[in-house]
Amino acid sequence: RYWDQSSVPVNVYKNKAPFTGKVVSTKRIVGPKATGETCHIIIDHNGDFPYWEGQSWGVIPSGVREKDGKPHSVRLYSIASSRYGDDMSGKTGSLCVRRATYWCPELKADDPAKKGICSNFLCDTNPGDEVMMTGPAGKVMLMPEEDPSTDYIMVATGTGIAPYR
Repeated sequence: RYWDQSSVPVNVYKNKAPFTGKVVSTKRIVGPKATGETCHIIIDHNGDFPYWEGQSWGVIPSGVREKDGKPHSVRLYSIASSRYGDDMSGKTGSLCVRRATYWCPELKADDPAKKGICSNFLCDTNPGDEVMMTGPAGKVMLMPEEDPSTDYIMVATGTGIAPYR
């Protein structure tokens, strides 16, 4: 049976004309003894960035690349909230991001030269900070809305935590 996806918003905002959202909150969502740090970041888009469950946002971290002075590349993150947002207003969305770090055995410390640029940018944001975003991206993981009582078995890889939320 065919499912018409023509109303699904895709790539409304692109690299050359990204959307600027504002951070509402950034909270650590793992305990103090957890290996690594995972943050829940709520971003206000004022209802101007429609998306569906199962889509991704592209995030452009602030700053430029050291090697050539060009802006950082877009990184995709699965959206962790429903299309209605964390407060059900339809004006926010959230990401769950694990801070990417690299433990250097020689230094016996994290090597800042090898940290994840975008995950660290997002986990370091504060309320009011601006985040440039692209998307929403993807139609592959969307659930048909014809019968909301349908049971699904979902399997996620270990590449992200948003699908588990």
